[in-house]
Amino acid sequence: MGYMFTLGERIKDLRRTQDRSVRGFARDIERQPSFVVDIEAGNRLPGPETLTRIADVLGVPLSELQALDPRLPYEEREALRRAVADDWEALMLHLAGLEDWRLERLRKAAAALDAAIGEILGRRS
Repeated sequence: MGYMFTLGERIKDLRRTQDRSVRGFARDIERQPSFVVDIEAGNRLPGPETLTRIADVLGVPLSELQALDPRLPYEEREALRRAVADDWEALMLHLAGLEDWRLERLRKAAAALDAAIGEILGRRS
């Protein structure tokens, strides 16, 4: 298995790949440049609204960034990571081994994610 980015490292990698400056990216997500630098260095974590803006500006699925968020319990991060990796067989095996309360929590998170994506797509129409 290869190296796993931290959330801040992935954001920095995506920003650099798109040739975005810290200042320009900060403006696009409506935050201060120092906030972006702190996120990329792993000194701060963006809140849900900011993470959604970051994903939207960088053009990546929110779930890709959420899968790297250390605030999520391991089980939820692992389920998101597998879904993002399109490893559905491994995801189903992983989910089958979880307790009912964890599955219910994942279902609620998936519903919230679906609603957020619907809202973003609705704004683009």
